[in-house]
Amino acid sequence: MEETVKKLKILLVHNEYKIFSGEEAAVAGLESLLKAKGHEVLCFKRSSASLRDSFYGKIKACAAGIYNPFAVNAFIKTVKTFKPDIIHVHNLFPLISPSIIPAAKKLGVPVVMTVHNYRLICPNGRYFNNNKICEKCNGGREWNCIINNCEKAIFKSIGYAVRNFTARITGSYKNNVDRFICLTEFQKNKLLREGFSDARCSVIPNFCLGSEVNSLDRKTGNYAGFVGRVTVDKGINILLKAAQECPEINIKIAGSVDYSFLRGLKIPPNVTFLGCLNKKELVQFYKEARFLVLPSIWYEGFPIVILESMAFKVPIIASRIGGIPEIIEDGVTGLLFNPGDSVDLALKLKWMFENENACIQMGKNARKEFEEKYTAGKNYEILMNIYKAVMSKTNSQLSYG
Repeated sequence: MEETVKKLKILLVHNEYKIFSGEEAAVAGLESLLKAKGHEVLCFKRSSASLRDSFYGKIKACAAGIYNPFAVNAFIKTVKTFKPDIIHVHNLFPLISPSIIPAAKKLGVPVVMTVHNYRLICPNGRYFNNNKICEKCNGGREWNCIINNCEKAIFKSIGYAVRNFTARITGSYKNNVDRFICLTEFQKNKLLREGFSDARCSVIPNFCLGSEVNSLDRKTGNYAGFVGRVTVDKGINILLKAAQECPEINIKIAGSVDYSFLRGLKIPPNVTFLGCLNKKELVQFYKEARFLVLPSIWYEGFPIVILESMAFKVPIIASRIGGIPEIIEDGVTGLLFNPGDSVDLALKLKWMFENENACIQMGKNARKEFEEKYTAGKNYEILMNIYKAVMSKTNSQLSYG
């Protein structure tokens, strides 16, 4: 199979965020994987870090997110020069915009798009507002983003609503993307409900290399760990409440901290905030954790932290929400608890610490699941099948000239 698609010319399209995220890691991982497999990869990128935090910067971001002629012209020039076999789109906002996708269609180049979040159907991309799940914009009701001021800055909320409205009524995505790559069945079903074609939506889970822990003979650690942003949507307040009920369990939290969010919250003495860890420190963090906790109260995409945890034979206690139950099998590779329920979480924390042998076995099961489903090799195999199918179906005369 690989022989038939060997040495493709692949153009990756991605608007980088101001802060490095799981999505950035996924894109970087894909680029490295494709290059390692012998493909010629070029990245068409823009960075949100270039935007000034000023009124002018906000105007620029708003306008560019709807239509950016400079990005379109640069994109067309890149395509004509590089002559890719396929274009793989990731994030387009705010500096690239959906306006490049019809341009790719006119040039006859097949386009696939990885849907890392819910931005195609939800203006803020998270289905989350006012500290809870919100789906008010479903069914073409983007105005709710403005009415509810989802971004807590009315100008920004207007911009988000307008750009989604524009992309929807012009059919930028539905008419011009040959295949949407969703991360979970849950996410795919959200797209289908909003009118996306089942035949053009596939599911490929995220992957993680995990090579450095292949021979790791893991023993149980002495603390419960959390890795990620310390924000309300990640359910940190739920974890802190549960920690109060488990004073005997040490909980260590690694990741960037939103201190404005933490103000007013009671921090139990058994909880330690470590801040952001470098790669070496994070590896050690996984090795020494007994299990990880993912108490999110929003529809996560496909958290890389789950895969990293699995690779290290570390079971996870996670919210039973969104696509997470597709990844973590309750009682087998980890435990699930009712989202937002600190009492239920506390019970699961205590159970995991009191049942060490079961915890070890779940970690082994998680590693097995990782090797069967979430390695780079498995991801590559599925992705190449999609590339091949899309290129075969497009079968059009490329018009780079």
